Amino acid sequence: MGVMPRFTLGYWLHVPDDATSADSYEVGVFALGSGGFFRADNLPGLTGTATYKGDAVGLHAKRAAVDDTPDINEFTADVALTANFGDNTELGSVSGTVSNFNVGGMEKSLELSLERATITGDRNSGFFKGDTSAAGGFSGKWAGAFYGDGQATTDKPASVIGTFGASNEGGLESFIGAFGAKKQ
Repeated sequence: MGVMPRFTLGYWLHVPDDATSADSYEVGVFALGSGGFFRADNLPGLTGTATYKGDAVGLHAKRAAVDDTPDINEFTADVALTANFGDNTELGSVSGTVSNFNVGGMEKSLELSLERATITGDRNSGFFKGDTSAAGGFSGKWAGAFYGDGQATTDKPASVIGTFGASNEGGLESFIGAFGAKKQ
């Protein structure tokens, strides 16, 4: 078995001293990994599917309808992904969900779809980006990369990390997060 890659996930929120509203806030997420996945090391031979499960962390913001005051809370959630590595004629795709949100200690009934994203680049990469969606008019983007070569050319990547975001129509509620998931 190859070396299990490590990853670090997180988010940041900066409130400038001169901020007069949430519109002045700066927010971001990050997902960093070690032991990148290099497709050239695994082709030919990498085909079929793999399932990945893990955790997500991030920030949830909801504006009050009365005075537009933001309520910002940390969240944790579960992530589940399925990668289809194609048939050696394409790089493949990945899709999944972020679910079981716990926002500020309270469960939130939301399942964010990480829609099908094509694995892009050349044979030396495992990057992807796509769209997100959920009931209630939520939409946004997600992106990530695979990590961890195996010893055999048919070994699938050991993990996948990335970031995601979504907001509802009108931007009154939004999520921004990072995830890390290991091959099952």
